[in-house]
Amino acid sequence: MQEEEEVRAAQDTATPEQLRRQLVFSIIKSLEQVPMPLLEATALVLKKGQDYNSEVGRASYFPFGMQSYVHMIHTKTQRLVNLVKSGRAPNFEGIRDTLLDLINYSSFTVEAIDSGEVK
Repeated sequence: MQEEEEVRAAQDTATPEQLRRQLVFSIIKSLEQVPMPLLEATALVLKKGQDYNSEVGRASYFPFGMQSYVHMIHTKTQRLVNLVKSGRAPNFEGIRDTLLDLINYSSFTVEAIDSGEVK
């Protein structure tokens, strides 16, 4: 209880720059608890987003709403099944890459639901 009061008092007297630094430090510390594949998936979205979303928004890639999102997840799942069953080394994206894509397409779908874009 006393510690919380001290933190609040420090925040009341802190400059905006000090508050920003505290916030950044807090975020960085919390990232240590995030599984590395989720951080990699996030980095992948940011990097690919430069290629895919520069002129049109992400929703343009999913013109049929939920049907489009589910179709992409299905396509990636089928790719994963094929990779596992074939046992061959792929020429391009392998199992790990496909799983990262599934994380991201699932995330896009949840974002679309949360924003009301799809039901």
